Amino acid sequence: HKVVRASFEGRDIAAIVGEDEDIPADPKIAFDPAGINIYADSWRVEMGG
Repeated sequence: HKVVRASFEGRDIAAIVGEDEDIPADPKIAFDPAGINIYADSWRVEMGG
């Protein structure tokens, strides 16, 4: 896999994609809540406070 770093609505994000996957010039994203991890001070934290 490879890590793709991007900006989304003014926020930096990182996405993990397959090594052989192409990234289009005008990519679109969709978020699956089951696959989202939130980090604070390098520690994973629970969503929703």
